[in-house]
Amino acid sequence: CIILELKVDHTPDEAIAQIIDKKYALKFMPKLAGQKIYTGRILAVGIGYWKEVKNIAVKWKKYRNNKGEYHELSAIFK
Repeated sequence: CIILELKVDHTPDEAIAQIIDKKYALKFMPKLAGQKIYTGRILAVGIGYWKEVKNIAVKWKKYRNNKGEYHELSAIFK
């Protein structure tokens, strides 16, 4: 599951925080025994775009399981 959030004049960290805080991944989770549990991987991608300087920063977190284990990578494009 890939979830992408674009923020204008905000950081990629804020975009990823919104993905996590608003639990966007729950919309893609199957129901097991009446509870939503995701058994696959989630790739949360946060993009920050600054209008004035036209820079883009990207950060992504790959969640491996429902325990919150993740790998984090980031990049800045000018």
